[in-house]
Amino acid sequence: MAERHPCRRRARQYPQYPQGSTPDLPPLQVALSQRAAETLGARLGSVLKSKPLFDGTPSVEVVGLFTVPDETDDFWVGLDCITRACARYIGENLTWDVDALIGGGDLERIDTWGRASENFWRLPVEVDRLRADRLDATREEVAAYVAGPTAATLARETGRQRLRTISWLPELFEQARARRQAAAPLAAIGPAGVAGVAFVVLCLAGALAGDRRDAELRLLLARGGSRAGIVGRLLGEGAVTVLPAAAAATALAVLLLPTPRLAPALLSAAVVALFALLAFPVRAAVLLSPPRPAARWRRPVAELLVLAATAAAVLEVRRRGVAPAGSDPDPLLIAAPLLLALCGALLLARVQPVLTGWLARAAARRSGLVGFLGLARAARGSGRAGRTPAAGPVPPSCRPSRCSSPSPPGVRGRRPAVGGFEPADGRPADGRG
Repeated sequence: MAERHPCRRRARQYPQYPQGSTPDLPPLQVALSQRAAETLGARLGSVLKSKPLFDGTPSVEVVGLFTVPDETDDFWVGLDCITRACARYIGENLTWDVDALIGGGDLERIDTWGRASENFWRLPVEVDRLRADRLDATREEVAAYVAGPTAATLARETGRQRLRTISWLPELFEQARARRQAAAPLAAIGPAGVAGVAFVVLCLAGALAGDRRDAELRLLLARGGSRAGIVGRLLGEGAVTVLPAAAAATALAVLLLPTPRLAPALLSAAVVALFALLAFPVRAAVLLSPPRPAARWRRPVAELLVLAATAAAVLEVRRRGVAPAGSDPDPLLIAAPLLLALCGALLLARVQPVLTGWLARAAARRSGLVGFLGLARAARGSGRAGRTPAAGPVPPSCRPSRCSSPSPPGVRGRRPAVGGFEPADGRPADGRG
């Protein structure tokens, strides 16, 4: 018993199995905890007698003492009176309730204390095998043992009609479900934000690559290449680098952070690899598509829809909170931080050309070329629809002039100017000043 249960024998022995029965049965051999024996004043060899309830109520002999190093161990949960004596008042009289360990051969003699004795088995729970993603299935399975078809099957197959299962697991599962339900929205905000940022980064990378290779793609299209063929070629180029990198990153993540739930990890890796692979080809397909008449109402309508969704999300968060009690995660509440960031980006996209235009006009009043041209280029934007004239007048000191050289001897007339620009002061550029 000392090897199977978390307790230590302090003196003598544990109760032994009787080898037979005699007319005068000896007292029951029991082992008490050290603390309970001190409370009762019992020592090794003490014989304890109780008030007889029926004929032949046996006495007990203390043949061993033990101590429990850790009373919080799972084995002793719910067995408070075995590790120490429990005080109980009957009216004004104080009594002590003590549980003891006995040998397996004396189980039948326990019935002499009453007619309501029951055999019971304590089944430990393997906590390491419980998983949060299988909480609902585990709760249903345990409920079937407590009060369900499995309980009826056990009673029928064992021949014990009064067999029943008592467990605190259903209550603990309900508490775990409530906690997980309350924490689910907060736990989903982080992955949602990371996914949104990753999507924006991949889209920006595709847009930058498309702008950098715009001339090359248009040249391929002008030389007889089809848009589908060009997009397929870009998909092949991306697959050479994206697919091995995605496979290596997924394998490294699984090795460094092992998890029994591989399906979500593999699905996330596949989605990221797909976006990384399609970002540039999709941008190239848009750039090579035939020009269509610009619809001025599309962008304002899209921005208004984003603004309306953000306002609704903010109002719901202020009214209900991010994690309303007793409700499933709401995608609108989870996406509230991401929608706020998107609104900020749209506002910046609207304000940035105006601010850079003001700065370009201010730089036009100063001497120098780099600052003005950079601000003017930023004010125009990078899209085909945004190629408008530079904001503000060009400063006189930055206006290009025609370059010329003196005519050789014997040659009359002026040499053609380089670039075809006239000097800023309007004088002929014939090399004579």
